[in-house]
Amino acid sequence: MTKSKIKEIAGTLDKKERIAFRKYLDSPYFNKRADVVILWNLIEKDLQKAQSGISKEQVFQQVYPGKAYLDRDFHLLRTYLLKHLENFLAIRQMEKMPLEKDMYLLQSLKQKNIRSRQATLIDKIKKAHEKQAIRDTTYYERKRDLLWEEYQIEVAERPSGNLYLGELMELTDIAYYSRKLRQVCLLVAHKSVYRVQDAGELERSLDFLPQLEAGKLLKLPAIGVYYYGYLLFRDRNVKDHFQKFKGMLFDHSSCFDPSELRELVLMAINYCVRLVNDGDRSYFPELLELYQLGLVQDILLDNGQLSRFTYHNVVATGLQVQQYDWVKTFINDYQSYLEEAYQEPSFLYNMARLEFETGNLDSAQERLIQTHFNDILLNLAAKTISLKIYYQQAEHDLLLAHLHAMNKFVRRNKVIGYHKKNYLNIVRYATKLINTNKFDREARNKLREEILAEEILTEKNWLLEQLIIN
Repeated sequence: MTKSKIKEIAGTLDKKERIAFRKYLDSPYFNKRADVVILWNLIEKDLQKAQSGISKEQVFQQVYPGKAYLDRDFHLLRTYLLKHLENFLAIRQMEKMPLEKDMYLLQSLKQKNIRSRQATLIDKIKKAHEKQAIRDTTYYERKRDLLWEEYQIEVAERPSGNLYLGELMELTDIAYYSRKLRQVCLLVAHKSVYRVQDAGELERSLDFLPQLEAGKLLKLPAIGVYYYGYLLFRDRNVKDHFQKFKGMLFDHSSCFDPSELRELVLMAINYCVRLVNDGDRSYFPELLELYQLGLVQDILLDNGQLSRFTYHNVVATGLQVQQYDWVKTFINDYQSYLEEAYQEPSFLYNMARLEFETGNLDSAQERLIQTHFNDILLNLAAKTISLKIYYQQAEHDLLLAHLHAMNKFVRRNKVIGYHKKNYLNIVRYATKLINTNKFDREARNKLREEILAEEILTEKNWLLEQLIIN
C-alpha cells in the first residue's frame, strides 16, 4: 500500500493506542462496519513490514472477496477509516483533559435544562481548576466562563441581584489582556528575528497599555511575562526589560503549561542569541541559564529527542562562560537523547571542543580522529578545531597542509552560501595569520583591521586573540 493519511496517523500510534483503537472499532457505538475493521487489520499488518508490498487492488479483494475493484468504493472505505482514526485521537485527547470534558458536560446539562446538576458540576470544576498550578491565559478564560455560568444560574433565581459583575469584568479584562499580549509579543518576536515589517498594526492594537500600566495586573504572570516580552523586542537595548521578563519567567515557570513555557524560553533564547551575534557577549551567561531552565523543565525535547543543533549550541554557550564541569556532564547525559545517527559524532565533536578549551590539545585531536563526520557542517567545524590545534602546537607544515585540504573540501562540497563564505574566510585569514611576520607590527595591524571588517567570520574572536597573544 502506498503512503496515505491513514498510514501517516497509524504509524504514530504505539502498541497501547493500537489496542485501544481496535476496541474502538469493535464497539458498535462508534463503528458498525465490518469492512472498516478488515481494512484496519490489513493496514496494521502492513505497518510492521519494512516495505509495503500490497497494492490497493489486492487490499480491496481481501476486504471484498470476489467483488470487482472500484476506486470510488475503496476511497469511501478509506475515508470511513480515516474519520474513525481522527475521532479516536480526539477522544484520547479529551480523556487527558478532564476539565474540558466537564465543561462540555456542563453545556449539555444546560441544553437539556437539568439545573439540579449544574451547580454541583460547576463547584467540582472550580475546585479542580484552582487545584492546578497553571495560571495561564486559559486559566483566566475558564475561570471567567465558570463565573458566567454561576451568574446565569443565580440571576435566574434572583433577577434583581448585582451578582458577580465586578469580578466578571475583571476576569474578562485579564483574559483579554493576556491573550492579546501573548499574540502581540510572539508577533513582535517573529518580526525581530526574521526582520519582517508591518505598517504599525501591532502597536496600534495595544492602545490599552497605558490603562494596564496604571493598574496592578502586570503582577500576574499571564500578563506580566508577555508585557515585558513585548517591551524586550520593542526596545531591544533596554536591559531592564530583559531582567524583568527573565525574573517573571524563572519565578513563575510553573504557571505555564510545557508548550507555552517552551514558547517563552525559545523566545528569550532567540533574543539572547541575536544580541550575542551582534557582539554583546554579556548575554552568554543569560543564554546558558535559559538553556538550563529548558533542560530542567524537559521543554527542549521533541518527542523525547534533543536536536543536535540545540546540543551543539548548549555546549558552545557553556564553553563561552567556562562552565566546563557542567558542559562535560551535559555532553555525557544528553548524548542518548540525540537521533541515533548523530549520537557518536556529536558526542566526539563536543568532547573535542571541551578538551580544546581546557587545553588538552592531544586529547581533543584524538576525539576528532575517532569518527568520520558525515554531516558537512559538523565536518567543517571539526576541521576548524584541528586548525586551531595545529596552530597552537606550532605544527606549521601540518597546518598549511590542513588549510589547503580544508579549502579544497569547502569548494568541492555543496556548502550553502553563508557557510561556504564563512569557512573560506576562516581558511584565508588563518593562512594570512601564519604568513604574517609576528615582528611586523604594521602588517599585523593591517590584518587585524581586515579581520574586524569581515562580516562573515565565526572565528573572528579567535583570530584576533592570536594577533594579541603572538
